[in-house]
Amino acid sequence: MPVMNPVPRPELRAARLAAGITARAAGDLIGRTESTYAKIERGEVRLTRALAEILAPAYGVTVESILPPDAP
Repeated sequence: MPVMNPVPRPELRAARLAAGITARAAGDLIGRTESTYAKIERGEVRLTRALAEILAPAYGVTVESILPPDAP
């Protein structure tokens, strides 16, 4: 879902990089393209709780550490 006022998610990118996972692999994990995943990191597409619950274990972090406070 596109976001009206994008807010970059640097903690999401940092967690991905720390885990050694490429944006393409992260997109594959959540069933999205690399481009869509990159938009999530840039805040252009909303990160939902459902997607965070898939990514967090792969990144070795908690869902709350990567989930924006207003996530559905």
